[in-house]
Amino acid sequence: SLQSNIDVSTGGNLVCTGLSNSQVLFNSFKAEPAAGDWSHVRIRSDATANLNYCNFQYGGQGGIGMLNIGASDTTVTNCTLTNSSSDGIQTIDIATPTLTGNSIFDNAFGIRNTTPATDVDARQTWWGDASGPLHGTLNPEGLGNAVTDGVLFEPWAVQPFTSIGEAPVITLLGNASETIECGTTYTDPGATALDTEDGDLTEQIQRSGE
Repeated sequence: SLQSNIDVSTGGNLVCTGLSNSQVLFNSFKAEPAAGDWSHVRIRSDATANLNYCNFQYGGQGGIGMLNIGASDTTVTNCTLTNSSSDGIQTIDIATPTLTGNSIFDNAFGIRNTTPATDVDARQTWWGDASGPLHGTLNPEGLGNAVTDGVLFEPWAVQPFTSIGEAPVITLLGNASETIECGTTYTDPGATALDTEDGDLTEQIQRSGE
């Protein structure tokens, strides 16, 4: 839980690696959090960062982007940034971080590139709506978090990302126990298989044995 900010500089290296179903959480210190409870995580131009499966929430205090990136040697992958009172991500100092498979939504603003002459690649991001991010000229009908000029956003993810690597849930049908008389025929009631990513896999269940 955070009350102010994290500042990485002078050769520092911030490495945070979570899992799809257990992310590293950068969150408010309050029991009832609200946007702007804390400020930001800043990666200065002389630092590096590798953030994978991290979840940033309720930052943006003071109008600073919740994740403030000034170093091109910054990788942000599979992360969620939401409920910032300012920008979800703000890039400064001509930084061109690697942004892959992130979810940026429900912030006051999505990604703000303060040096738009240098593009920041944020394609394949989930912006909170299938219509993509709001951009005044390139996507004025977008209902997702907004982006400035100098942010590459097309194509974007058209649905929220799901946890990857979780096994399907297999449910056996029928009673917990059965009494079968000798010589009678028994029909197996079967099972169902549901997966968070691939949906209903029941038809792919293979039965074997006698």
